[in-house]
Amino acid sequence: MKDSHPANWRTHRFWAMGSQVALWLETSDSGAANAAFTAAEALFAANEQILSRFQPTSELSKLNARAGQWTTVSARLWNVLALAIRMAEITNGCFDPTILNALERCGYTDSFEKLTPDSQNERPANSVTFRGRNYSPHRRKERKGKEENFAVAASFAVKSQRDCRVTRGQWAAVRLDKRLKAVCLPPGIRVDLGGIAKGYTAQQAVELMRPFGPCLVDAGGDLAAGDSPRGYPGWPVAVSSPWPGADHETSDLYTAWLANRSLATSGIDYRTWQRNGQTCHHLINPVTGLPADTGGLTVTILADEAATAEAWATATLAAGPATGMAALLDADLAGLMVLKNGQILVTPAMQRHIQDGQLHRTESGVIDDDNDKFHLHET
Repeated sequence: MKDSHPANWRTHRFWAMGSQVALWLETSDSGAANAAFTAAEALFAANEQILSRFQPTSELSKLNARAGQWTTVSARLWNVLALAIRMAEITNGCFDPTILNALERCGYTDSFEKLTPDSQNERPANSVTFRGRNYSPHRRKERKGKEENFAVAASFAVKSQRDCRVTRGQWAAVRLDKRLKAVCLPPGIRVDLGGIAKGYTAQQAVELMRPFGPCLVDAGGDLAAGDSPRGYPGWPVAVSSPWPGADHETSDLYTAWLANRSLATSGIDYRTWQRNGQTCHHLINPVTGLPADTGGLTVTILADEAATAEAWATATLAAGPATGMAALLDADLAGLMVLKNGQILVTPAMQRHIQDGQLHRTESGVIDDDNDKFHLHET
């Protein structure tokens, strides 16, 4: 939380799922706050033991070890895995949970806090901020009948599909039995639920804390909000810029109010490591099995559910600016992509949520809602 904030905005921080987690709750009852924070932290610990690929005894690790066999799973693992497969279907595999083999071949074999210091490059992600200013709430226009679907990115060519069968994901071959809550992974294929599991847990934590008062969960930059604090249109949040300010401190790319919605960012600007002289990152091209290079640097998505926002952010970045942003525009989703060349692409739905309607940079790119093209404008 930057700057001052009301005294009854209580907070609690802890480490879980490879990230710093911050819980916010508006209440004057310290006992209620402690109860809510204890329950939410326990939820993160329980979900990590079920959904983490880094825990050798987790339920997900046991499922991965039984690839090729039918395995009955818990309701929690079923819910997250079924959602992940559904998001893979919606995005035509630009989001793909079955690329664990490729991640490990690239060197992502352990959680980042356990990697050697020389192999990582951390930066703050989304955050809660407070400016003490009284902004007017932004309203989102709803459009019905838009199909959330990706065209296959041009870089995912037939030749790449033929040459990379070993490393590319196989989400479409995952077999699910809804009645029995049973899963059969393709032989040799393993699942990584990483970001979508963290978003799912953040959303669960909001629902757990909601009876105690207005709340917000920041799970390593994945933000899930409950009701607005009293007297505000939402929780004041900020998305960090991938470029440091003049004083080399992290600056805000933009700020917004967040209430009963979620905000997630996926990026390749941090959490990098060296392997065989090459810089690698965790965003994998699901066809080639190699770190994706589409010209995008970060993507931020605003959605109703944190897990959905997380999956769309990953998929949009993997698909690249043309295909990814066009899909967001077609679905009327709120999204923003920062490109390596410094341009910023913003959908109209996201523009409506940015405080003052401005990005905190000299130049930004924006999608023209009339002709579905990108152009630069001065802010």
